[in-house]
Amino acid sequence: MPESSTNNKDDDTPSVHSAEDNNSDDGGHNRNDMQMVIINTNGIFHHTIWPCSCPSVHQDVHIQLLRMGLFSATLIKPSTAFTFNLLDYFYVDAMECKTACASFMKKIQHLSDNAFPDTVPVNSCITLFHNDKLTIFMQNREKELTWVSHQWRDLQARKQFGFGHDTEKPLGKGELAFFCAACPQPGVNLPENWQKGINQ
Repeated sequence: MPESSTNNKDDDTPSVHSAEDNNSDDGGHNRNDMQMVIINTNGIFHHTIWPCSCPSVHQDVHIQLLRMGLFSATLIKPSTAFTFNLLDYFYVDAMECKTACASFMKKIQHLSDNAFPDTVPVNSCITLFHNDKLTIFMQNREKELTWVSHQWRDLQARKQFGFGHDTEKPLGKGELAFFCAACPQPGVNLPENWQKGINQ
């Protein structure tokens, strides 16, 4: 089963690996290892991830990452993951301090390397060569944080309102909204003949 480990004392971001991988002949590295960027509240880190490949485990990589407290930016071949602590922190920062995603990532860069924050890679260039065709695109982790934070807030809202486990139940109108005692609502804070008063 997956375990949590850290690369150094100051970094509390977990990595997923298999006990079988650690006992391999090549020193724990095999064809299943993945280079991943993990973004936490204390900085941006590059880790090698070993997904669990035990025969008894039938889980995709993004599910294994979720079980370790990491939310991947994509479901297929993830290369970036955000910790749950960072997503909660970004939500509070955005709601209370109105912090934009770009400013938040700049802050994380400074926490990673305060002396040279511009050297901390936030965007990376990826080159793919397939079927005699060269494709170059930029991996923008600011956009990835925006996408993941939207999914995170939606999942948190569904869990708070009782839709966390029943994924087949469709959401009705207003079922993810908090009750507002100040809003006019018939039978709650409006008189019985309130409709007659509208025409007067």
